[in-house]
This record gives sequence, C-alpha cells and structure tokens, in this order.
Amino acid sequence: MKAEEDVPRGDQVFDSYGMKDDSTFLMNYGFLPPSRKNIALVRADLDVNGPHYNDKKELLQIMNKDIGSYIWMETLENSDVRLSLGWYRFLVFEEKDTEFPCDLGKLMVGEISYCSLKNELKMWQRIKDDCAEVLKNYPTTVDEDKELLKDTSKFSFAE
Repeated sequence: MKAEEDVPRGDQVFDSYGMKDDSTFLMNYGFLPPSRKNIALVRADLDVNGPHYNDKKELLQIMNKDIGSYIWMETLENSDVRLSLGWYRFLVFEEKDTEFPCDLGKLMVGEISYCSLKNELKMWQRIKDDCAEVLKNYPTTVDEDKELLKDTSKFSFAE
C-alpha cells in the first residue's frame, strides 16, 4: 500500500479491495468479506463476428467505454447487475429483432431495460453460455469443496 500523503503515526488507514469476485478474494487475500453474497465475475466481450460489431465498437469509443468484466450477484436489485444486463442486451442487439426504436447507448448502460422479447432471450442465452464457460474453471461442486476443506493438513496455513 502506498499513501498519497503523509499519515501521522497512530492514524487509522483504510484500504479498499475494490469489486472482486469471491474466488479472487480467497485466492489473493485468503479471506472472503463477511457481508458478501454469492458473487461471481464473468467476462463478456463484444463478438467481432456478432451483429452490428462496427457500430457497437464505434459507440464504445464515442462513449469512452471499455469492454469489461461484470459482477453477478444473487439479487438483480444491485446496480452492477443492472449494468451487466444492459451490457448483455447491447452485446446481442440486432435491429431486426427490436419491437420499437432502441437507443444502443442507453441500452448499453442499462437505461433501457427492454427492446424486444428476442433480445431478452438472446441476452439470457449469452449469459448462460458465459457462465457455463466460467464454471469450467471449477471442476468440483460446493459440496465436494466442503469435503476437501475438512482436511486442513493439506494446506500450508494449517496449524
């Protein structure tokens, strides 16, 4: 940690770990924050062969947006999840599927939550596919992990 200004001895210092998924917290810091709920990080990239790729790429540049990773939580009430859903709606958007004119910029940032049933179905299928890809990194179930963790002698931090 590096301070941007002098900190008098004895003063309290705060550190923010930022928005990270649970596996990153556990692997990098050795703990999970107690207040967090079932969080996962999923990367959703713009498909170069996807519909309207050049238009979407140009819009991203105009809006100074970068393709990024998105945090998924148990509840859809979180603003990060609403942004993630907007991003996915933007990724799969095809003009031929819209039921009414749709502003891609507003769709991307989650200001528009619906443009057509076809878009919604494509969005959820893409989310399912991306999540399935992430799950390939976790070959065991939660129950299997709990069994493995019972024997702490396998870990270097065991006492």
